[in-house]
Amino acid sequence: MKDVIVLPHHFGMSVSDLDAAIEWFDKVLGFELDRKEDFLAKFGVHIAFIKSGDFSIELFQHDEGKAASSERSVPNEDIRTTGNKHMCFQTRDLDAVLARLEEHGGTIAMGPFDAPGSRAAFLLGPDGALVEVIQPTA
Repeated sequence: MKDVIVLPHHFGMSVSDLDAAIEWFDKVLGFELDRKEDFLAKFGVHIAFIKSGDFSIELFQHDEGKAASSERSVPNEDIRTTGNKHMCFQTRDLDAVLARLEEHGGTIAMGPFDAPGSRAAFLLGPDGALVEVIQPTA
């Protein structure tokens, strides 16, 4: 028996445009704005928390933010770079998510493709960040 239990709480993500990122996650994946925080504004940092169910994403916008390298938006190239890769969400209807993405002018980076026990696709999220969506098939 493990004496330490940890559970997912939130994912942090830097973006160039806080409001555009909030809108993307709302329109494409159904996240809702939980709150905005400006307690780090004196450091040029603006924060928003968005939620879907019990999961939150903490979005950061820095006044002097730097763009990620272009390979971070290509699944088979990004995997070569050390560090965090992508966030992944599960859905019952991948086609419906992809339709919403298309409806809002979004881009599929890879897929859809079959993987063991699922069907998946990588989407380009805010600032080209990779977002995976999977639909279990088993």
